[in-house]
Amino acid sequence: MNISENQKRDRVFVDKSQIEQYREMAVERRDTVERKDRESVSSPSLAFRSLKDSFVMAACIGFRLGKKKPLGNEPKELIWISYLKDPDWAILRAIAVCDKDDLNILANNDDVLSLAEEYANVGFAQLSDAVLSGGPQVENLVNYILENYDIPQGSNHTNVTDD
Repeated sequence: MNISENQKRDRVFVDKSQIEQYREMAVERRDTVERKDRESVSSPSLAFRSLKDSFVMAACIGFRLGKKKPLGNEPKELIWISYLKDPDWAILRAIAVCDKDDLNILANNDDVLSLAEEYANVGFAQLSDAVLSGGPQVENLVNYILENYDIPQGSNHTNVTDD
């Protein structure tokens, strides 16, 4: 996504104290093999293919917990905004709309990112505790998701109705 009138900043920030743990979970930092088509092949034991994926997951966890916390006085840049793709923006915008209960939040990408950073600031603690707890990170991530989220089994989904 290019910087537009509704976006003044060019980076996503996290708390300075979290930056190394973000890097420990992402393939970008190590074990990356570049192919001609510029997609990376990830190490099977790491939890995320990119820093942006770990950030989006941390924001989702913070949102699910219903907790957000502003970044401290020394935020550290994690990724360039251009790394966020349409599916990432869709998730971050959905979080912002639900948080503010107002579609007008969509008019300002900086506000969307600020909210995501605040949720990620909280969600990151749970994410890093789970993923970096020893053993293969991807297995730790899957176990965390299975233990903390209701995931429908099989293809027999039912519609939820208001009672």
